[in-house]
Amino acid sequence: MPERQLELERKEGFSEKEETELYLKDLIRGMKPGDPFFSVRSLSRYLKVNRNTAEQILRKFTGEGILSSEPCIGYFVKESYLLHEPPSLYECSDAPFYYRASAPAFGAPYHPEYERFINLGCATPDPEILRFEKYLSLYQGTGVSFKQRLAGFEQDFNSTISRILLRRGISIPDANFCVIRDLALLLVVSSVIRKGDRVVMADWGDTEAEIAFLEAGAEIIYTGSDDEGMLVDELVSLSGSEKIRAVFIRPRAGVPACKRLSEERLNMLFEYAGAMDFVVIAKENEPDFCIDPIWPPQQNRKHFNRLVGISCICNVFPQYSRTDIVTGPADFISDLHLSSSIRSPKPDAFRSLVLIQMEEDGELQAQIKRLQNYYKGCRDYLSDAFDYYLGGRAVLTMPDEGLHAFIQFEKETDLSVLLDWMEEVCMYRQAANNHLAGDYNVSSVRLGFGFPDNSIHKSLFKKLNKII
Repeated sequence: MPERQLELERKEGFSEKEETELYLKDLIRGMKPGDPFFSVRSLSRYLKVNRNTAEQILRKFTGEGILSSEPCIGYFVKESYLLHEPPSLYECSDAPFYYRASAPAFGAPYHPEYERFINLGCATPDPEILRFEKYLSLYQGTGVSFKQRLAGFEQDFNSTISRILLRRGISIPDANFCVIRDLALLLVVSSVIRKGDRVVMADWGDTEAEIAFLEAGAEIIYTGSDDEGMLVDELVSLSGSEKIRAVFIRPRAGVPACKRLSEERLNMLFEYAGAMDFVVIAKENEPDFCIDPIWPPQQNRKHFNRLVGISCICNVFPQYSRTDIVTGPADFISDLHLSSSIRSPKPDAFRSLVLIQMEEDGELQAQIKRLQNYYKGCRDYLSDAFDYYLGGRAVLTMPDEGLHAFIQFEKETDLSVLLDWMEEVCMYRQAANNHLAGDYNVSSVRLGFGFPDNSIHKSLFKKLNKII
């Protein structure tokens, strides 16, 4: 605590306890209960108080959540790159402390084309998109979902994105075609549907979609069948009497939405969309189909005049994140065939993608500063632990932003032993073992740590000490 600040506050007659509380209130201002800002250990060191005092302070100012959190570790190993593709990501979005990362493991081959394609939906770096990515990456390690990150602008998820899109001259209602994933459902519905609008969907529709439409004030017209083909036939009888705003098509178990219609009916659907001016909203659970060239059919591209891509999850690899919203036209994506060659993005086509950018206003700057302080605490904590327990037999490097660490060992270590070490705290250890089955020796590993109880870290580092 700065001496000058202490002197000024004591002159005003504050006791040491009172000035500590005032200082902390100012320091943690704006935090919500459970926010992972300080660990008990780092706060006790920072304020030079014992652990019990630091714990009481945290309980008072940040709630119980930070103290009851289970530790999590995520990792990559460079041998995952033997197949020349990015490794799988094991993440737990609900974990209070976790990291998401986009770069490969320490010492692994780096493929910038994957990086741009994966994170941004475009193969060429764009300064605006990079600024957006940088903002989102600041939340790595906090367990904050994408929706919560956007809510940091003090607006809800839907209106935030809609407002940014509109500022850039893009409006989802301008399109007659929209393929979405779960994350984008509320955004699209709130952008397209107004109170009193009519929406056509099958009787056995998607419950979440029904709720979203009803909450937006829509009147749902059911076609009386679970057959999407019959849904298209019903449009003929509805076209003359009722104004339709949207037609919703959903996938079925093992069958993507775009495959539930024959080519003939698919063509009919898009012709109707152009003639009747409604939006086809197709929800796809399988990411590949969100940018499959079948949407829309070749001969109907004239109806579509927009291509908007919003990458709703940054800093993950392609098997976990593709473009979450795609709206027409299809001529930009007709030659990509991404379902079959997802590893080979074509830069020229992807240059046409438009992604959203977050404005770095004053409130955002304050949040960024707060998070930077948080990550500095993380780095200090990990560095101290490595120095103490491993005595220089492993090199720890951490970037400026993001709760993750690159660890390089002096000698190669058997991967199965390393997995055993992480078993206590790896949220997805079974998936990890399945993915990385084999006799690999590793000389580096990438870790993401939270701030669990110090005794847990002590136990883990003692085990690692024996391994390396």
